[in-house]
Amino acid sequence: GLVLKAHGEGLFEVDALDLRRTISVVPAVDVPFEHYNYYPGHSMAMVEDELWLAAVYSPEVIRLDPETMDELGRIPVGPWPVAIAWNPGMNHAVVAHKAGDTLGFVEVESRRLVDAVWVGDEPSNVVLDPQGRQAFVALSTEGRVAVVDLETRALERRIETNFDPLAMVYDETDDRLFVASHRSGDVDRSPLEPDPRTSIFDIAVVDLADGGTVTWIEEVGSTIGGLSVNDGVLYVATTRT
Repeated sequence: GLVLKAHGEGLFEVDALDLRRTISVVPAVDVPFEHYNYYPGHSMAMVEDELWLAAVYSPEVIRLDPETMDELGRIPVGPWPVAIAWNPGMNHAVVAHKAGDTLGFVEVESRRLVDAVWVGDEPSNVVLDPQGRQAFVALSTEGRVAVVDLETRALERRIETNFDPLAMVYDETDDRLFVASHRSGDVDRSPLEPDPRTSIFDIAVVDLADGGTVTWIEEVGSTIGGLSVNDGVLYVATTRT
């Protein structure tokens, strides 16, 4: 077993090998590292009556009073937390750790990271179904979306979508997930060869009611950063159109 503290001395034990090791634990926030390709996905969420922010470059979730914006405290989480999500009634908020390849579970009552599930390479965003039963995690380097069962905290499957997925939105009306390619339309990849995925498969439409069947909306815009659904209309935020 592994028993660690937030900082100080910890103990690593493997009973079968009669192995005991003392480990010095260094707070991650004391050794910052910046990677400017780690963009925030959906970095804010209301959790009960507080506003929680995924700090991205610092391995923390920052708790704020939404009325005064006063800081209420910080929760240590995994490396490069780029997105956070929570629905009313959930016991845990979930955090995408882009540098840790995991989806973290932060217990709301204790304000503590209690678990993390491997989902795939560089998770960039996370959204939930309205019932808080599943989390959908965009995997930026794999062109896939991971589906996590939040009750069992297990990876269910990974669905191939589009190139560099980032922005996502769940359409409750038709049980669909829209997934946008962040670098869509970036045809000039010098010195690399052109990649047709960058200009064709702008937005993947995952039909969850039909077992995760994927279709695409083509040539919507370039460098897509955000999606929203309202009254049957999909809104797309693009840097260049």
